[in-house]
Amino acid sequence: KNIIYMSIILMFISCDEEMDSVRNLNNPDTQLVLAVGSDLNAVVGGGYTTWWQANNRDTYAALAVAADHGTASWGNYGMRSLSWEPRNPILNAASWSDANVVEQPWQGNYASISSANDVLGAINNNGVEWIEDAVDRTPQVEASAHFLRGIAYGYLGLLFEKGFIVDENTDLSQKLPFVTYQDLTAQAITDIDAAIVIANNNDFTITDNFINGIMPTSEELVNICNSFKARFIVQSARNLDETNAIDWNTIKT
Repeated sequence: KNIIYMSIILMFISCDEEMDSVRNLNNPDTQLVLAVGSDLNAVVGGGYTTWWQANNRDTYAALAVAADHGTASWGNYGMRSLSWEPRNPILNAASWSDANVVEQPWQGNYASISSANDVLGAINNNGVEWIEDAVDRTPQVEASAHFLRGIAYGYLGLLFEKGFIVDENTDLSQKLPFVTYQDLTAQAITDIDAAIVIANNNDFTITDNFINGIMPTSEELVNICNSFKARFIVQSARNLDETNAIDWNTIKT
């Protein structure tokens, strides 16, 4: 019996080692995906979906009642907690029953930034290009990645007092220092400006429905970028002094 048992054990160990050596082509690793130019498009597209979920689907209900845009008596998803008047402070702890109201936009925006960083790192650091039908579509996906990173940092600046800034060159093995919401907003503007420069210098159409229902041209992307710039500059102001310091002529332009 011992010989039989040992034979069975050795058989399973052998099979396990053979299975470990089999490459699953349906589950490529990050480096493999980011080495193919056309796949960069899918990474950015997924980042846009994550951004929308974090800032529209996941935060809408709680922020709507907080702004008196809507009403709800239910206690789910922070609607009651954020609708009290006078306002109650948010419990800054994982034990808060409505912690997902702040966790999901935090995690979602940084997940979007991570996607943008992966794409920009592949382009700028590894020289990956997206050539399709003899047309260089790299500027399209590069501009889209900068825009995605910009609006993610912009919403972090609107929603949180502090955050951290990470780009495609950041050493993630090191502890990242927290920065202020003004720094987050400034980074948002930097990325959006980068998207504007690329879009102004290239002629493309974003055909993969990143923005639901429309396929913006490079010219239209510039318009969208300018709109978000104005929004972030104005809405990031926390008090009257910061509002009065805004260059309203720039906003109008």
